[in-house]
Amino acid sequence: MLAGTLLRPAARERIALPLAGACLLPLAAFAVHPPLPLAIVLLALTGLCAAYALGMDKWFVDEVPADMRGRAMSLMGAGLMTLQGIGMTAGGAFAEWAPPFAVICGGGVLGTLSVLAVIRTVHRTRLPLPAPVPTPSP
Repeated sequence: MLAGTLLRPAARERIALPLAGACLLPLAAFAVHPPLPLAIVLLALTGLCAAYALGMDKWFVDEVPADMRGRAMSLMGAGLMTLQGIGMTAGGAFAEWAPPFAVICGGGVLGTLSVLAVIRTVHRTRLPLPAPVPTPSP
């Protein structure tokens, strides 16, 4: 909420990739089995980093044709919620045989590696487009 209120659209776009890359790193600190107050702070930091979505939503809106935007946003939201549910289910299943702090740490590490791979792809594909060449008028 703070990022949406306090930051201009250009700033939200600039912080999107760094926040996405860092958002799961606090979870890796669960490797040391933090006490509850520290665990709450680490989870809050992870939640604050969700502001990355504001910049990425702008990119999504810019790339999807206006007549398809509603359907595309619905599909993206449904896919995101489905994958989050699968992740929670998998984490819960792993926590049946491993300590929860280890599962949270593993999720943070695997998630960070996955996000970094996506960011690498984004950097390769979101290069600035060349300026259009003016066409001579007759």
